Amino acid sequence: LQVFLKGPIEAQNISIATSHIEKGLRDSANMVILRIDSPGGSTEQSLVFAAWLASFDASRVRTIAYVPREARGDAALIAMACDEMVVHPDAVLGGDGAAFVDERQGDAITAAWREGVAAKRSRSWSLPVAMVRPGLVVKRATKADSGLIDYFSTEELESRADQNAWTMGAEVGTGPIVLSGRRATELAIASHEVEDFEGLKRAYGIGNEVIISEPGWVDVLLNALAAPGVAWLLLLIAGAGLYIEMHTPGIGIGGFVSLVAFVIYF
Repeated sequence: LQVFLKGPIEAQNISIATSHIEKGLRDSANMVILRIDSPGGSTEQSLVFAAWLASFDASRVRTIAYVPREARGDAALIAMACDEMVVHPDAVLGGDGAAFVDERQGDAITAAWREGVAAKRSRSWSLPVAMVRPGLVVKRATKADSGLIDYFSTEELESRADQNAWTMGAEVGTGPIVLSGRRATELAIASHEVEDFEGLKRAYGIGNEVIISEPGWVDVLLNALAAPGVAWLLLLIAGAGLYIEMHTPGIGIGGFVSLVAFVIYF
C-alpha cells in the first residue's frame, strides 16, 4: 500500500493519510509505503502521527518512508518514525521547515520523541530530534566492544547506563540539521538510495501489486473547504443570508443560502 503525504503538515492531511492507512490495514496490507513530499508545518501533528506509526507491530506491518524530494523540518520526524526510509540521493531531510521551533518547543519535541517514538523503537533520539530542534549538537559514537555506531547528544549519552562503553567522535551537526538523501544513507538513517519508485520496488522485490491510495476528490474538497479563507467566506455568506432572511417576510432564498453555508462550514 502506497499512501501520499503532500504539502504542509496539518491536521487535515494527517487525518487523510491516517484513514487511508487504516483502510489498507483492514484490507490486510502488510507493507505501508508512506510517500512524503512536505516542507513540514505542524510539529504537534507530526509527533502524534510519528508516535502512531511507531506503535505498529513490525512483524505484522512494515512501514517504509519514501522521500523522493523533501521531508523538511518536522516532516523528517514522520519519515524517521517508520521502520525504514528510502530516499532520492538529492532529497532534503530536516533543517528549517515551515514551522518555527523555539527553545521551549524544542524541549517539548525532545520529550515527546524520546517517550513516544524512540522508546517504542528502541532507538537513540538525538539525531532525529536535532533535525528539528535548534542548538542540539550531535556526535558520532562508537561502542568499543562491538564497533556499533550511533549518534548522541551529550544529554542523551549522560543519561545512558552504558555511557562509558561509548567513544565520542566527529560532530555530525548542530540542529536544525539538514541532510541530503545521500548523506542520510551514509549515516545509515536511510536504508536505500533510489532514483524513482521503480528503484524502491526493486530494492524490496515488490512487483506490480502495490495499491496506490491517493487523496480522492472528496479529500481534496474537504481540504479546500477547511482552508481559513474559504471558511471565513462561508461564514460571511451565511451571515449575509441570515441578515437578508431576517429582513424579508416569510422563508426566502436568504434563509436557504444561509442554511447551506452553515451546513458546509460545520
